[in-house]
Amino acid sequence: MAGCSAVLAAVMLASLTVPASPITTDVDPKNALVLPGNNITILCRVGKPIYFCRFEIPGETNAVTLMPGKPAKGGISYYGNGFESGQCGLRLENIRSKQNGHLNCTMGVTDETEEAKGTMTLIVAQSPQLPELRVAVGRKGSYVFMEGESLRATCKIAKGRPVARMTWYLGDGPLREGLSRTLLEKDKEGLETITQNVTRTLLWSDNGKQLQCVANHYALTPGSEKSNFQLNVEYAPKPIQHDAAVEEADNGKGNGRIVTLEINANPKPTIRWMAKGKMVREGTSDSNKIFEVDKTINNGTGKWITRLNVHSVDEDILKAEYQVIAENPHGKQTYDVSLTPSFLTPDLEMSSGILIGGVVAVVVLLVILILLCYAWRTKKWCCADPAPCRNEKESSDTESADGGPLNGPKKKSSFKLPPFFKKKDKVSADPESLTVPSPDKKNVINQVTKSATPNPDGIVYAELDLQAGRRAVVVRPEDDKTEYAEIMHNAKQDEENDHAPQ
Repeated sequence: MAGCSAVLAAVMLASLTVPASPITTDVDPKNALVLPGNNITILCRVGKPIYFCRFEIPGETNAVTLMPGKPAKGGISYYGNGFESGQCGLRLENIRSKQNGHLNCTMGVTDETEEAKGTMTLIVAQSPQLPELRVAVGRKGSYVFMEGESLRATCKIAKGRPVARMTWYLGDGPLREGLSRTLLEKDKEGLETITQNVTRTLLWSDNGKQLQCVANHYALTPGSEKSNFQLNVEYAPKPIQHDAAVEEADNGKGNGRIVTLEINANPKPTIRWMAKGKMVREGTSDSNKIFEVDKTINNGTGKWITRLNVHSVDEDILKAEYQVIAENPHGKQTYDVSLTPSFLTPDLEMSSGILIGGVVAVVVLLVILILLCYAWRTKKWCCADPAPCRNEKESSDTESADGGPLNGPKKKSSFKLPPFFKKKDKVSADPESLTVPSPDKKNVINQVTKSATPNPDGIVYAELDLQAGRRAVVVRPEDDKTEYAEIMHNAKQDEENDHAPQ
């Protein structure tokens, strides 16, 4: 019974024993990507002295035991500051593809019963095969496509380590639409293959562009990482992208013209010009040898240049209507072309210049006359300094208040200003509606002075001075509001009144 109790106690004591924690191992680097033939150093270390160092390397049959000072064997040697520093390092030279994988280090640590272990991943890059681009044929059964047709293509980059990255391009820009999800495959040697499809509805502007599948990989040689396919998209002639260019041409008379137009179409269109109702085909001229059409020039990737030579230009030819008709198996397009009204002959240009100069001269003359009239009306033209003019006006006002100059002969100017320069009088000039308010005869003096000399127009000028009684003469400032009225005087009526019996 006592023996059974002892065995049970030993089992319970063993179950309560805490397992020793593993020793922490620092590995540098944890991951590495290298090309075949390169070198690499790997260092495993712990915080205590070690007494042995061992590595397991992929592609090697046995583990390799390393010691400081031991010469390299097979390109493998010790790397580090010695066992006392707790370092177990490896220098691997001339790396081979078979050494790709996980490298494990193992160390015996002083005063520890457990071994210290560490792992790193070594990737020995393997260049993939060149991108393989496959394009499905069009609905015509060939690699000629129609505008609006669906393009289907597949690209595969096989056997790369690590897996290659794939990028699509159309022309100069990346293609991001119509891409399927990538498919990855890995063989037993760790080499990976990537595949992707693209589907696109073709535009007429895609014609001549390169469809490219580009592989991005660490081990690829620059220039060998892409596969191309040039698109051939057919379409009817399109509206012009730029206006026709018109330039002068020296035909001996100096009045020729050359009209150039660029047309987009695929395949090449048949081009005809309609000039003043006459049809002129490419490479021919009209019966009068005035219009001549050059042979169409291929400007690359569906661009065609047609040129009309006009050997003699007059006003009728400039104003005429011109058309270009382009037609290919997929459609027809008509373009209106003009020699432009601004493109005048030398005689017309000279006449236009003379006409414009005459209009400008008339406008300048009118402006000068308006300014002179305004200066005469405001009396600002008589002197540069406004003070003398102001004094002259004040003196005139003073004499009018005294009854001086108004009693003498008054010379009427024969110069009449247009209505828009004349200020509205506060008293109407209509003799029938002219009334002088005089509510109080004692306080208001209505002074009317008749011209001493006969006035052929029958006009009497009077100044109404509304004031309270006789006062001393006051020189009024320029902005004083004295009202003037123009009173019509009938000389014949005065004679009848003079001879009438009293």
